[in-house]
Amino acid sequence: GCLHITGKVTASGTDEYGDPCGPWYDYRYSIKTVVAESGSSFTGNCEAMFGDCANVTSIDLGELNTSGMTNTASMFYVCSSLKSLDLSSFDTSNVTDMAFMFESCTSLESLDLSSFDMSHVTNTDFVFVACNALAEIGVNKSVLAKMADQIIGISSKWVSKTNGNVYSSETQLKNISGKDILVKGTDPSVSNWYIDKNGCLHITGEVTSSGTDIYGEPCGPWYFSTLPRAAFVWRDEKIAWKPFS
Repeated sequence: GCLHITGKVTASGTDEYGDPCGPWYDYRYSIKTVVAESGSSFTGNCEAMFGDCANVTSIDLGELNTSGMTNTASMFYVCSSLKSLDLSSFDTSNVTDMAFMFESCTSLESLDLSSFDMSHVTNTDFVFVACNALAEIGVNKSVLAKMADQIIGISSKWVSKTNGNVYSSETQLKNISGKDILVKGTDPSVSNWYIDKNGCLHITGEVTSSGTDIYGEPCGPWYFSTLPRAAFVWRDEKIAWKPFS
């Protein structure tokens, strides 16, 4: 059940909707672990590379050369058994699209994005949608410049593991100058609301419609944490959801 990546790979597969995906898509439910070996690389369009690999519990991409990637949209969508993901070796300097990258990684508790270069990224829509268990994120200034709105959409407060500072707004997150590890604020003394790993929304303090939906309208601040059914279309009887193209 271990997928070994040994050479150059791109999203050369096609899923049941005709969209690009990993070349191992037909075997996705048999894959339990992933290891990238020395000399391996992802290049070009890497959309949905591990899409719907719902039984994967471990992904080791430390030896993977990712400098040639241009698209990581939906890369890990529905990797619902994965609890942690270390992408600290990822080179994203040529990536432009990260939309839905971690969509429905419902068991994911920790994620390291501290090496991400977001200078060319233009789309991070719903990058953490339905990542309710996500409690710790490794970040840097480049990540926060493009994803602060998505991160504050997971919890009303984040606490720096480095210095204990509490961040409660997109603006405050963007003011972090270097690398940091942010921990979801679940203590009522620092958090007005948060969503736990079981998908339960805890409202612990004063809340207003401070979020903004996909139409630019006010909404609950937890909007980005919930699967936006209005932005999806029912495709078949397997309870499969697919973003509009």
